[in-house]
Amino acid sequence: ALGDESWTVRTAAEVKSGELSGSSLLFLGLQQPLSRSLFARPDHPATGFTLDVRRHPLNPELTAVLVSTSSRAETAAVAHKLSHYGKFSLLHFAAGRNTRQETAASESGLRFVIDQPPAGAAVAALNPFAAIIDRLAGSRVVHVGETHTSMADHHLQLQIIEALHRQDPDLAIGMEMFPTTSQEALDRYTTAGELDEPGFLKTSRYFQVWSYDYRFYREIINFARSRRIPVIGLNLEQEVVSTVFKTGSVDALPEEVRKSLPPDRDLGMPGYADWLATFHDMHANAGPDGGSVGGFIQAQALWDETMATNIAAYLNRHPGRRMVVLAGSQHSRKDRGIPPRLQRRLPLTQATILNIAEGDNSLELAEMADYFFVSPPQYLPPAAKMGIILDSRQEGKSPSLRISGFSPESGADEAGLRKDDILLTVNDQPVRDMDDVRIALLDAKSGDKVKVTVERSERKGEQPTKKQIVFKLITPAEERPHP
Repeated sequence: ALGDESWTVRTAAEVKSGELSGSSLLFLGLQQPLSRSLFARPDHPATGFTLDVRRHPLNPELTAVLVSTSSRAETAAVAHKLSHYGKFSLLHFAAGRNTRQETAASESGLRFVIDQPPAGAAVAALNPFAAIIDRLAGSRVVHVGETHTSMADHHLQLQIIEALHRQDPDLAIGMEMFPTTSQEALDRYTTAGELDEPGFLKTSRYFQVWSYDYRFYREIINFARSRRIPVIGLNLEQEVVSTVFKTGSVDALPEEVRKSLPPDRDLGMPGYADWLATFHDMHANAGPDGGSVGGFIQAQALWDETMATNIAAYLNRHPGRRMVVLAGSQHSRKDRGIPPRLQRRLPLTQATILNIAEGDNSLELAEMADYFFVSPPQYLPPAAKMGIILDSRQEGKSPSLRISGFSPESGADEAGLRKDDILLTVNDQPVRDMDDVRIALLDAKSGDKVKVTVERSERKGEQPTKKQIVFKLITPAEERPHP
């Protein structure tokens, strides 16, 4: 197929990342940044000549070819022979002699799942919780996947952390939920004990960096605080992921950000690009800001590779320490998530655990995990809301919140609140931004009474007055889960 195309030869420095998805690719040498951003460092022999033909991970209709050689002589010895090996996808030559030839399984054609038999296991093979914890003693990294809105998953994570800490207290917790820029706040809260909970939530920017209800993770983080267990932020800034997704490449990122990204990013793991393409297509109509499938694949790979890089860096700095990694179930997959990317950087023993009680993971369980649990369902009560629409304002150096409307279910307006009131306190806690409101209502329940203080100007030009109003909190609409 390569012979049917018109090829343009360019140096790696002349090509932008955003150009990769539109053409078939031939990489002459594996050290260039563009090759490493798609295939990391393929396992080619250090000597001889290797030709490796693969699917283009950003465009499955196209081809990518990786060529590595240890010398000009090795290349010259095989150049005239390659046309005789057209049916093979991987070839290796030593001193001109062919020593390896492989043909990758074809993925062409249409596939239809007529019937998917369920997976099963012998009951006799099931192990109690303590026995599995004992078997985890030899794993330096334990990945516990989650559906972010499953309380049963988070309770299982806490149980595993508690058990592994009893087994060996030299433990750290790595969390997808925090970027590395939140690390100082994590340290000050969990190991130094310098911050209280509201201060931690504000300083870590929790409500900006992670959109899920903090109560899902509260017991885990507070257990870490009580035992002085380090909690490590593994992620990169959401803005980086969003930019790559929307623009289709890393080219739009500032130079210093591009230089900080992991150079070796493997998008070619079996099934990785296909699954992400399917997931992208399912959500292609979700909004106007959606990016291309190639951008989505690159963004997700950056996510996985960054977390693997940060785990490896931390464990290298703490050679005797183990880590429990909390991340989404797809990020935790042992076949193509964080684990193989971590193994590429730091050879060590790992194990992946999934809870299948509330997720549909059973069909791929053998590929995804080493151990599974079937936990009883648990439910987090819906977060209580005031039913007030608030606009953030900035007057000089003082931020404030103005009431701009009310939800249909809210009783706040009937209780006496008005549009254009300025919200000052919630249950006697001063509030200046939305983080303050979320923190003030963290332990509140739907149906509880809430007391708010507002500032109101009855007439233009008159001195504003303060009003105290009490009303009931309401139950919000149900949130959609995300794996």
